[in-house]
Amino acid sequence: GALKTAKQHEEAFMVERLHELFEKTDVYRTGRINTEQFRERFNSPDMREYLEQMNVNPEEAASLFHLLDADGSGSIDYDEFVGGCMRLRGAAKAIDMIVVLHESRLFARNMDKFVHRVEQHQAWVERRLGGESRKSLD
Repeated sequence: GALKTAKQHEEAFMVERLHELFEKTDVYRTGRINTEQFRERFNSPDMREYLEQMNVNPEEAASLFHLLDADGSGSIDYDEFVGGCMRLRGAAKAIDMIVVLHESRLFARNMDKFVHRVEQHQAWVERRLGGESRKSLD
């Protein structure tokens, strides 16, 4: 209906504005934005105005860079930038929370397995060293 169409137009407008902001920020035309460029853009008046239009907290948006830069390369691409900014709008959806919950459980399971392996290895090393030290005492 009309509400869905209006929402689609609003999202298209937002993506267009984000594209413009990305282009303004990517001054070297690499297709990527580094941390310094990102900070400068988020401190600019036009970005703050845009974030307010999207009902996005500027402080949350500024911390977004580190979340998007998953590989720690110090830069993000266009899709990461637009996707991240669009996800900042409004409250988290239930599916977002489910994904986070699932990922945290998976991480916890992997961490438990890792800790168990480390403890097993430590016990093995202690047994080996214990045996060696007894031989040297004899």
